[in-house]
Amino acid sequence: VIKKPEIVEKLSKEYGSDHIMVAVDSKDSRVVIKGWTEKTSKKAPILAKLFENKGAGSILFTNVNVEGLLQGVDVKPLKELVNTVNIPIIYSGGVTSIKDLKLLKRTGVNGVVIGSALYKGKIDFKEALEYEDP
Repeated sequence: VIKKPEIVEKLSKEYGSDHIMVAVDSKDSRVVIKGWTEKTSKKAPILAKLFENKGAGSILFTNVNVEGLLQGVDVKPLKELVNTVNIPIIYSGGVTSIKDLKLLKRTGVNGVVIGSALYKGKIDFKEALEYEDP
């Protein structure tokens, strides 16, 4: 959709914004496409705002810099995104612990993707499901 953002508008009109989630993958502050192999000149918050304006109901944001490394999250690019759009954001990238979940919740994200940490036993699935910020 980065090359044809009008697709988001068409789909949101046809199916409703609440059914349209657009993935925005970022590396070194720039959006990456084509399986993370091509870096664009676009910044994630600017592109996410465009998609919101076109009718996206939510954003799936992946921080490619930390994805799959099991080294924790980097919330700096996420905070900028949260402060730019007014639609739900699902975060992916580097989630390794319940501490990361707490940190992400404080940034204002609406959901989190946990991948490698589950497969490698770094996070207990039941504990993650039961997590609530005190």
